[in-house]
Amino acid sequence: MMTTDCSNKGSYTWYLDSGCSNHMTGHKEWLVNFDSTKRNKVKLADNRVVLTQGIGDIPLKMQNGRKAYITDVIFFPDMKTNLISLGQLHEKGFSMELHNGVMEICDSLKKTILSAPLLCNKTFQVKLSILDSQCLKLLSVKKLVTGLPEIKLQSKVCDTCLTSKEARTSFGNHSQTRAIDLLHVVYSDVCGPFEVPSLGGNRYFVSFVDEFSRKKWIYLIKAKSEVFDHVKKFKALAERQSGKLLRIFRTDGGGEFTSKELEEYCEGHRIIHEVTAPYTP
Repeated sequence: MMTTDCSNKGSYTWYLDSGCSNHMTGHKEWLVNFDSTKRNKVKLADNRVVLTQGIGDIPLKMQNGRKAYITDVIFFPDMKTNLISLGQLHEKGFSMELHNGVMEICDSLKKTILSAPLLCNKTFQVKLSILDSQCLKLLSVKKLVTGLPEIKLQSKVCDTCLTSKEARTSFGNHSQTRAIDLLHVVYSDVCGPFEVPSLGGNRYFVSFVDEFSRKKWIYLIKAKSEVFDHVKKFKALAERQSGKLLRIFRTDGGGEFTSKELEEYCEGHRIIHEVTAPYTP
């Protein structure tokens, strides 16, 4: 869940929250199509369980003059921050990708609807530049949507930040291959479990990073046992889009990447599975 020191209810700041299961706001005046009969119990970051006061949509004005909406936003009067749920976006068919430090949210047609640089301290890129449930990340709109409040990062010291200051495990004298083409080297990692699941019940995500292009893919999953299926899906998608073959698959050697079926799959497709020191892609 998100934690923040923000105490100004009038703030126009929006936070992207990977642990929040629903979009939430304390601004009833922003909502249209409001339905006060739809009330649900939600658990906040301080472990309080509260009753929401309804649900509605927030209209946005696009730069091309068209109107868009953030739909199914929960209203809770005491909410001091505005949360955009990463899980809810995913459940509605949106996808999230990272390109050179910029997060892009795309619709089902792969059209970018929001684009924002990720703002954090120097530890943000730890664990393959992935959104971490403990190190909160936020989106800042990059002038693609007029009327959407500016989204900034409220950063706190977290376990990820502390971990990044510790010494890394040595690689010894082994020199790893550097990518010279698309899909030559791909990193993968799994993050979770999150305390609060998404609407679809997902508590983890698995990421894939192409070293050559730095393009990143993120998939929400319910359990680590789903990782192998997503490795196959990712390989098929990436190879079809790029016209290249996956050559080296690099992981930290976690249990989800050491199954016999994954090793046999890599051997059958002539993929070299390399293991790095944990958290050091």
